[in-house]
Amino acid sequence: AGERLRVGETVRVEVVRGASEALATVPNLVGLSRDEAILALLIRGFTVGAVTEAANAAPAGTVTAQSPAAGSPLPEKSVVGFAVSSGTDE
Repeated sequence: AGERLRVGETVRVEVVRGASEALATVPNLVGLSRDEAILALLIRGFTVGAVTEAANAAPAGTVTAQSPAAGSPLPEKSVVGFAVSSGTDE
């Protein structure tokens, strides 16, 4: 930078690519317990997002849904949330 050149002289430019961001696959959490789901996410480098509870036919404490979906490739430390059954509402 700052050098004077004559018209027609060659200028060499180097482009450096940043390190490619490592992607991890979101595990299938459905059917796991709350603690098993949290552990599965942490082991793979994800951040645990919102954990909601709702009445459901699944046994209490069982993961019934997740976001993003299982198999999604995401950068490490991405947030993954899930829903846990509170059991039937009877």
